[in-house]
Amino acid sequence: MKPFSPDDVKVERVKTFSPDVVDAINKLLVRKSTGSSSISFTQDEAIDAISVATGYSRDQIFDKHLLDFEDVYRAVGWKVEYDKPAYNETYNANFKFTRKRND
Repeated sequence: MKPFSPDDVKVERVKTFSPDVVDAINKLLVRKSTGSSSISFTQDEAIDAISVATGYSRDQIFDKHLLDFEDVYRAVGWKVEYDKPAYNETYNANFKFTRKRND
């Protein structure tokens, strides 16, 4: 076996990412979809959905890096952006999913 490159790690992480988390985020995408070109939800909504699907607490979700699902969805055609407030801002951290354009 050869050592993993950084790209190999990314590929393997996508292939082995928790199916329960993927299912929770898929359901959240469907629920939050309004027919527009993008779908947004807050980090807290993602945590709640993942907690229901897995039984994990908020701390466990962070400890297990279960919010790091962006590359899983990028691999299947989404542009995923994560936005969190700076120290002097007061809005909820959120994810925005937009269909990638085929240029």
